[in-house]
Amino acid sequence: MRMVLTAAAVSLVLAAPAYAAERTTEAFYSDALALKAKGPMALFSGKLKPLMAEGKAAGEALRQQRLAALKRGEAPSYCPPEGGRMGQQDMLDGLGKIPADERRRLSLSQGMLRVLQTRYPCR
Repeated sequence: MRMVLTAAAVSLVLAAPAYAAERTTEAFYSDALALKAKGPMALFSGKLKPLMAEGKAAGEALRQQRLAALKRGEAPSYCPPEGGRMGQQDMLDGLGKIPADERRRLSLSQGMLRVLQTRYPCR
């Protein structure tokens, strides 16, 4: 019984970022482009660290979901190469390829998942 409760608690903690009130992919993408347009001055913006933290949290939640699926013996949503990492610019480029009307409907996690599935499809 204790093991079941512990597993349930861990599941809730890992799932929490995915269910938290996320901004849309469009809001994140627009803010990222605005910061990028500032060039080196973006380093002095108060929006940079929160935006980077938001992107990192969404990416980590997707990673944890993928690892949990593998641990359960299920097919993962995307299959990156061992040790592979996607750069920030690659992710922004991928988000930019999603049509704007779709970006407005997708949460950041959903948009990032779409980019990861396109870049790292499971074969």
